Amino acid sequence: MTAGELKRERHPQVSPLPERGPMIPPTALNQISGLQRRARQATPPSPVAFAAASSAAPAGFAEVLAAVLGRPLQPRELQIVRRHWQRYGPFDPQIWLPVLTHFVAQKGAGHHIAVYLDLCRAEAVLR
Repeated sequence: MTAGELKRERHPQVSPLPERGPMIPPTALNQISGLQRRARQATPPSPVAFAAASSAAPAGFAEVLAAVLGRPLQPRELQIVRRHWQRYGPFDPQIWLPVLTHFVAQKGAGHHIAVYLDLCRAEAVLR
């Protein structure tokens, strides 16, 4: 053995690795056919009603929220409501409205808008 040559040594009690067959290099055609096969086997996702979750829905949500708080929402608060709606909405008012009304009656309407939004989301998740 020369100085630059590496030798693989094993413990005598370790069994040798099994022989591998010839490896087929992945080609673009193999990858595409695999993706197509998986797409055919996967169940299609249920359609989402994006029209129902449009920006018109948060306006109604924001109006109800403003009515419960007893004050109009500021433009920055409306942005936060819109982002919250897009991420977590839609919300069922029958679920969160009583809890939100009770919270405002107990704690007041002076909190950051995110406090009320998180309360609505948590209530919707719990049910």
